[in-house]
Amino acid sequence: MLQTFVVKFIDFPKILIAFVNGPAVGISVSTLGLFDGIYSSSNATFSVPFTRTAQSPEGCSSFVFPSLMGSLRAKDLLLFDRKLTAEEAEQRGLVTKVINEKNFQEEKDKICQQILSLPKGSLLTSKLLLQKWTKDTLHQVNAEEVETLKQRWLTEEFVQAMMEFMRGRKKTKS
Repeated sequence: MLQTFVVKFIDFPKILIAFVNGPAVGISVSTLGLFDGIYSSSNATFSVPFTRTAQSPEGCSSFVFPSLMGSLRAKDLLLFDRKLTAEEAEQRGLVTKVINEKNFQEEKDKICQQILSLPKGSLLTSKLLLQKWTKDTLHQVNAEEVETLKQRWLTEEFVQAMMEFMRGRKKTKS
C-alpha cells in the first residue's frame, strides 16, 4: 500500500501544491519533494522521525532530499531526527515560500488564483517535461525504500523503538 500511495504522487499528472499550516511529520514531509510547490505558514514545522522509530526513509526522500538540500542537510533531517522550522525548510529548498500565519488563508487563496490563471496546457506540458528525466528513477527509489522498510519492520529494534516512541507521545498528551 505504501508503494502504491507514493506512486500516486510520482505519477500525478496535474499540478500538485501543498499548503502546510502546522506540524508536518513523517510521510506528509517525506513526499513533499514530489510536489510542484510547497507553501508553509510561519508556524509550521517539518520532521521525519525515521531513525528514532528505527525505520528508514520513504516517499522518495532518500533521493529527492539530497537533491533539494545537499547531502549534509538532507542527512541532518533524515538521519538525525532534526525538526525544521518553516524558515529552515525554505532555506533548504523543501518549501517554496513561507507565509506569515496571520495572512495564511488570504495568501493561499492568492497563490491558488495565480496558478489557476496560468495557461493549463503549457503548465501541464512543462510539468511532464520536468518529470520526464527522473520519473523512472523515482519509481526505482520508491520500490527500494519500501523493500528496506519491510526489512526494518521485522527487526526487534523497530518494535522497541516504536514502543518508546508511543510512550513518549502518551507522556506529552498527559
